[in-house]
Amino acid sequence: MFLAIEGVDGVGKSTTAKAMAEILGCDYVEKPFKLLLDGACEPEAYYHISGNVNKCSENVRAWFYGTGMLCLSERYREKSIVVDRYFLSNFAWNGTSDNMNIFDDLYRQVRMPDLTVMLDASDETVKKRLSSRNKNDPDFKNIGMNKLRAENMRRCLSRYDIPHIIIPTDTLTTDQVCDRICERIKI
Repeated sequence: MFLAIEGVDGVGKSTTAKAMAEILGCDYVEKPFKLLLDGACEPEAYYHISGNVNKCSENVRAWFYGTGMLCLSERYREKSIVVDRYFLSNFAWNGTSDNMNIFDDLYRQVRMPDLTVMLDASDETVKKRLSSRNKNDPDFKNIGMNKLRAENMRRCLSRYDIPHIIIPTDTLTTDQVCDRICERIKI
């Protein structure tokens, strides 16, 4: 089983992904590009590199995060995993009408999830969740783009006909979200 948990910041991706990995008894992978760092002071190295990459064009960013997906595909080719952000997130943040060829290539090359779970929540819910984890969370600056990014994720699901479910998390607990996923994958 390869399960990808997607959505904008503050919808419950990490919490849900970790819980599902535990339920499924498989590895949890956060930020696939980190796999290339292989323990090299991971958080600091990753955030330094990604911070510089995020100042680059959408094409560079698409390939950068795509490289992480390729690495994940190789390392976990036959293993069950739950990944926190994957193809949809890369597409939502970096996809443009001018670089669909990059995503078409990535789609053909990377291991695609058996199921992609897109979590969704209102901006108010996202603000509350971000505030509860850190009053100065840098993800607050992204809230204005949430609707556009969620729309881009839906466009990606449609373009590539990716098996998926969309779960609004505003009124659900993590256990309830996981129950809905488990119902879908029949465990």
